[in-house]
Amino acid sequence: MRGAEPGTLRVSDLTVVEFAGALARLERMGHLGGDARRVHGALEAHLGRGLERLAITERHHDLAAELLLHRPRLGLRTNDALHLAVAADHQEPLMTLDRRFLHAAQALGFEASDAGLLAERG
Repeated sequence: MRGAEPGTLRVSDLTVVEFAGALARLERMGHLGGDARRVHGALEAHLGRGLERLAITERHHDLAAELLLHRPRLGLRTNDALHLAVAADHQEPLMTLDRRFLHAAQALGFEASDAGLLAERG
């Protein structure tokens, strides 16, 4: 991902909100020392330098609902289903470091990867 050309990496709008939520949680736990806004600003800077945001539409919500109901035993979470719907609609591969999400995406037949990072993390 580091070597990707500007404009070739895409994230759903939901990613920005989830990132803020993760930062807020880390801040509450005392891990960021008041730097949550600064770190979020770094994401916004990346967005301004060619990381494209993909809007979530009603169509994505409908597809996400179908994915959730298709194989409920997979344990696909609501936001993850939305990410998959956006990726599928834009014919984009999915990258995640969430093992559960990765497994569910692959089980549903989506092109999904952890870029080999989960194996490195143990």
